[in-house]
Amino acid sequence: MAKNYIFGLIVLILFSNILFALGINHLTTPAIYDNAGNGFGQTFTATDNFMVGVRLYINDPTRPGNTAVNELIGPADLVLFDLSNTTSPVEVARTRVVAASATASGLVTFYFGLPAATTIGKKYFFGIHTSDLFGIGMRDGSVSTYSGGAEAFQNVSTGQVTEASSGRDLSFEVLAQAVVPEPTNLVLLMVCAFLLAGRMKKAALK
Repeated sequence: MAKNYIFGLIVLILFSNILFALGINHLTTPAIYDNAGNGFGQTFTATDNFMVGVRLYINDPTRPGNTAVNELIGPADLVLFDLSNTTSPVEVARTRVVAASATASGLVTFYFGLPAATTIGKKYFFGIHTSDLFGIGMRDGSVSTYSGGAEAFQNVSTGQVTEASSGRDLSFEVLAQAVVPEPTNLVLLMVCAFLLAGRMKKAALK
């Protein structure tokens, strides 16, 4: 009975971490890359009440030496906009993710300085504001693979966001939170494991 209780507690703790880290995982190793620059990104429909960052593929290994699609050179900001009105989006968050003269390449994780509040079911746009040209990984080059949004471009002068007419999408992940158990939960897991080990040892000695 006690063993079942401890096991159930461990499962509950682990599930609570998964439950609060839903996010949107539309990430896969790209076969196709797009030419990207200032204002390129992806629209998405929020599935959580906040987001902490995104994961993307930067650089195009299929076109080595092409400076228009290589690594992202800073300075570069990760931005998030509320798309309740696509012609006049409202900025929700902005963080410098690549420092001046620094570079980002491969599968990168960009975090906001603080978690950005989002509303479940509402549409948002995340993008990169930079003066550099870079390559960005796609899920597909011509068709939609994600119903909640699409690859998009923001006119940084007007703020207007325009989605790709084909509905194609980036290879991306929206992070609701870092998927790491909180210290308190780690302590609880260790205590449960210790108690379970002790009971199993006693049972073996009987």
